[in-house]
Amino acid sequence: MSKQTAVEFFVEQLIIDELIDVIDGHQFLHLQSIAKEMEKEQIVDAFGEGNKYNGWALKHEPEEYYNKTFKQQHDS
Repeated sequence: MSKQTAVEFFVEQLIIDELIDVIDGHQFLHLQSIAKEMEKEQIVDAFGEGNKYNGWALKHEPEEYYNKTFKQQHDS
């Protein structure tokens, strides 16, 4: 079972509360995509930095951590 990121939670709440009507749908989807990618980069970078200080970071390990922890079935 994957965890929910802050961006995913925020988007879910906008949909539930029907606040998306304020923003054009295509623009919203574009902004959502950008925000999710930014958040992913932050998580991967933080994991990599933490491992580097412990001396055991592997090249692809941060990406694998993100995918195992946060990747949703519907994400691309």
